[in-house]
Amino acid sequence: YNSFLDCEEIDPATARNGDVILNRDGKLLRPKRLPSNLFQFRAGTGEDRCVLDCITSLQHGADLLWIETEKPHIAQIAGMVDRIREVVPNAKLVY
Repeated sequence: YNSFLDCEEIDPATARNGDVILNRDGKLLRPKRLPSNLFQFRAGTGEDRCVLDCITSLQHGADLLWIETEKPHIAQIAGMVDRIREVVPNAKLVY
């Protein structure tokens, strides 16, 4: 999930006590935060995160998953189901 975080590169000298700092590709990065203080994800990664969540859950014991999209969109959900079933062919998914 760290790869989905929206981050800013930092100079180690600017690191503050309590900062969350990631080392990605040899760069030090500070994840950006939302007003709620949750971490911000990079724009456009929602579908990829959902597919990863589904695959991981199915591989670790889930037997049925409910998937939702931001609005009804049959082509979008069909693409997600196809990507999930490439990895877990017998996945039981509900939309």
